[in-house]
Amino acid sequence: MNATTVQAGPAAATTPELDRHQWQDLSGLIASIRPEWPIDQIAFTLDRCRNLQTFPNLVTIAMRVAGSPRFSAPSSIGMAAAGLIDL
Repeated sequence: MNATTVQAGPAAATTPELDRHQWQDLSGLIASIRPEWPIDQIAFTLDRCRNLQTFPNLVTIAMRVAGSPRFSAPSSIGMAAAGLIDL
């Protein structure tokens, strides 16, 4: 697969209407794709990388990471959001 090119930007600042519930919903969505990943670790990872990407880009990255058997832990979302690993 080719690397995804995304523009970095703070998710919370670019979409100020997002509240805690949207972040919880995203965590739940990722947990539904990867039920073996603890939801608290997913939420922690998403919170830690929320300023690395815009919210739409972070959703795309999280979904691609969760959908790939190549990645075994939620921390891969953060590494992909930071551009440390290719998707």
